[in-house]
Amino acid sequence: MDICALPGCDKSTKNWRTHFCCISHAGKYSALSKHHGLPKLTSKVVGIKIRVSKDPAVKPQPKKYKDKTPAQQGKFISYLVERRKKRDKSMPLWADKNAIQSIYIKARQLTKETGIKYEVDHIIPSNHPLVCGLHVESNLQILTETDNIIKSNNFITE
Repeated sequence: MDICALPGCDKSTKNWRTHFCCISHAGKYSALSKHHGLPKLTSKVVGIKIRVSKDPAVKPQPKKYKDKTPAQQGKFISYLVERRKKRDKSMPLWADKNAIQSIYIKARQLTKETGIKYEVDHIIPSNHPLVCGLHVESNLQILTETDNIIKSNNFITE
């Protein structure tokens, strides 16, 4: 086995595909390589380059439920399951799933192009005490994250 490529670490690599003993050392190496002139390493398989963050101060965010206690993880997962059930119930059989998917893809593309986070919003909310908006393409719109937070669970009746 090889030794971790991070300077000062003498642990052996866990996987033959990488140069590092763990993911955090890969992230530290990529941050250090920018400032200390360390060489950019390529993967040992097919020559894939290691991702280098544009801003070394920004660390990758872990999944939200991984840092929680088992009780909190259970609550979060049950919340996600209930949310999916509610969404699936609000999607009629005649809904055009390809059109819905293209709206979500367009929102992701706008986020990448502009750097501003865009989200898909239901015009008539799917989670409201008075109404249940359907999960169909005609009830979806693309808003910035701040506009979506301001809109919240409200809708305008005319």
